[in-house]
Amino acid sequence: MDLRTALLLPGQGAYRPGALADELGAPVAELLDTVDAVAAEFGRPGVAKLLRDADADAPDARRLAATDPFALQLAIYATALAHAAVADRRERADVVLGHSMGEIAAAAHAGCFTVADGARIAAHRAEALEQTAAGSGGMLAVQLSARRAEALLAAAERPGSRLAVINAPRHVVLSGPETDLGELAALADVLRVRAVRLPAPYPFHNPLLASAQAAFAAAIEDIPQRGARTQLYSPGLGRLVTGETDVKGMLVAQLTVPVDFLAAVRDLQTYGLERVVECGRAGLSSIVSAVGCAVGPV
Repeated sequence: MDLRTALLLPGQGAYRPGALADELGAPVAELLDTVDAVAAEFGRPGVAKLLRDADADAPDARRLAATDPFALQLAIYATALAHAAVADRRERADVVLGHSMGEIAAAAHAGCFTVADGARIAAHRAEALEQTAAGSGGMLAVQLSARRAEALLAAAERPGSRLAVINAPRHVVLSGPETDLGELAALADVLRVRAVRLPAPYPFHNPLLASAQAAFAAAIEDIPQRGARTQLYSPGLGRLVTGETDVKGMLVAQLTVPVDFLAAVRDLQTYGLERVVECGRAGLSSIVSAVGCAVGPV
């Protein structure tokens, strides 16, 4: 199997105000109409305006995470999926993968779910988190290797915090309660290690979200899963998705388990991966290039 080009759908970093302002084609408009219709099913306002308007008053990701995390999660899904549709019109990739929450959009793009059902999965996830995990914490990006990040966590003695995502040889993400993240950031500063608080409204990939995980699993139980129409790689599973893969189960599990994105890219390199096309401007291109892959714009 030769998988030279990958389409990468981002997670938390995907949203920015007016992200789709320049995408005026009918396919993107139809996608946004579909996502907004799903938002209405949940009694929520649509997200198309957030993604179409880039005016000065539009909330950025940090503000939206604080005021309307439901809208942020649905906007992330819509943004990643819309950019993937645009990328496909220019060049068909050999394999699709998502980063963290981007795995929902990646699965929908690959055909495992309809656009509407993918949006419902994202909405149920957001609703479960909103109802059970509000104020539970967030995420902190740290320029350390996984080994040194584990040592940092051990030194801080904060049992609620976890190594959540391994992005690159010297780039990881920690998740945990707000007080823990503050102390971890202060400790990183003492060690002269760069640490950046991410605009994530919850401590993803952490057992703190176990209650949300259970509610999410129950809510999406009846959503149908279909066979993928293109190759799909799951960083959460660390392998290619097959017809036997429980994709919904994977999406549920990822709420509480860490993701080794670095290992996923390296595994895909054994299939011949040479170039990654990031769907949007989440900053993943620099992470991928650190692993030796060429990157390309949507």
